[in-house]
Amino acid sequence: MEQLLEKIMSVQSRSDNVNTSLFDKREHLEKLHHTCNLLRKVQFIYDLPDRLNKCIKSEAYADAVRFYTGTMPILMAYGDSSFRDCKPASEEAMATIVKNLQKDGPGAPRGQSWTVQWLKFDNSYFKDIKEKKDEDLLVLPTYAVLFEDPSFKVSTWSFIFHGYFTNSHKIKLLCNLQVYAAKYVEDQVAFFNDYAEAHAKLSNLGAKFDPPEGIVLDLSPNPQAKKFEAAKYSTRKD
Repeated sequence: MEQLLEKIMSVQSRSDNVNTSLFDKREHLEKLHHTCNLLRKVQFIYDLPDRLNKCIKSEAYADAVRFYTGTMPILMAYGDSSFRDCKPASEEAMATIVKNLQKDGPGAPRGQSWTVQWLKFDNSYFKDIKEKKDEDLLVLPTYAVLFEDPSFKVSTWSFIFHGYFTNSHKIKLLCNLQVYAAKYVEDQVAFFNDYAEAHAKLSNLGAKFDPPEGIVLDLSPNPQAKKFEAAKYSTRKD
């Protein structure tokens, strides 16, 4: 037992001696390792524009977002000085990626914008359809035909008259769609009012909305936030 204890103490002593002799070298190796990691990060930033462009070609948009967000803190801090060539090139590549993500058609995993200012609620969708403002915007063919097909520009009353005597509910419905579409292009208030009424009717029928509290609308020159109240437009008697 005593011999075993002596061997253990001897091994421990030698280990301490080795650690002491290698302390300076180990500290130097740790500094080299840290410097190597730093150089890798710097090189990654310099290569970022090329990496993003490769992601664009292969449509690996998730990887592109991951690469860019990982370097954002450094680009924000030093992008205008040390990486002034990399920052604008990377931002340009990300702008291309955002545009590509918005160009996928209806029903695709990635969405497509309906309007230029897609976070703003107004009647611009109807205006953009009529003016053909941007080819990258999502325009449903059933909506676009209301402005493109000459047959929809015939007198409203002639459609109603024909639909009444032929019992064609489809013709009357299409006529009404054209009338509403034309009205919403010119009258944003009418669009808001009709939307609010439709929202309330759907709510009464059990439809669920996100967010459940509705939206905020204010058309005054100096808008003040006001909560949307579906009950104001509802005719349900409970």
